Amino acid sequence: MISGKETIHHFVCDHCNGWWSIATSDDWCPIKWSHTYKGKYKSNITRKMYCPWCGEGNEITGVSNGS
Repeated sequence: MISGKETIHHFVCDHCNGWWSIATSDDWCPIKWSHTYKGKYKSNITRKMYCPWCGEGNEITGVSNGS
């Protein structure tokens, strides 16, 4: 048996306030980065995510750790 782990990212649209979630592997982050060092993102480059409800683009500028 093989077990897997997933991370769930939650998003709220800046334009329509609709929300959605994406389940990913631990290696994926909504912010693009050039490389990691000891599990920390070293270069934060914004990525545009498109809302599935209204279609507008939203720039992801940070990731909350849930606290």
